[in-house]
Amino acid sequence: MGRKPQDQTSRETLAREVGPVRRWLTGYFRRRVRDDDEVEDLVQDVFTRIVARDSEESVGHLGGYVLRTAASVLA
Repeated sequence: MGRKPQDQTSRETLAREVGPVRRWLTGYFRRRVRDDDEVEDLVQDVFTRIVARDSEESVGHLGGYVLRTAASVLA
């Protein structure tokens, strides 16, 4: 069962958009946590919380929202 070309394009676009956020989060957590496995888990926790966000209200400033979410996973 092959993927539709549109699905592949969407995945590539998502990967391109998420890449800088992932790199920033990795650096953010790496400055606070020494264990690389824990850093990766924390990054995943941020993305999991963002995806699970149960609100129809748009996020006004993505960077601020990501930072606030990252801080909350450390708490």
